[in-house]
Amino acid sequence: MTDTAVIRQELAQTRQRGYSYLQEWLEEGLIVVGAPLFNHDGQVIAAISLGAPAIRFPAAREPEMGQLVKQTAQRISEKLGWA
Repeated sequence: MTDTAVIRQELAQTRQRGYSYLQEWLEEGLIVVGAPLFNHDGQVIAAISLGAPAIRFPAAREPEMGQLVKQTAQRISEKLGWA
C-alpha cells in the first residue's frame, strides 16, 4: 500500500471499527485482523493480531473475528491499567 489517500482512508476505518482488517495486503492468501493495546495512560503500546489463510477466513467473518480480537485487546489493556 503506497497511496497516501488509501492509507488515510484505511486508518479512518480502523479507528471507527476499533480493529484493522488486511485482506492479502501483507502476503498473498493471508487475512489479518489486529487491534491496539493501551497502557494506563491510554497510549498505544503494542498490538495483537490474528492471521489466517484466506480460504479459511471468508470476508463475511470479518466483523465476528474483528470483534473477538478487539475484545481480547480490551481485556489485555485493562490488565495493563487502561480503563
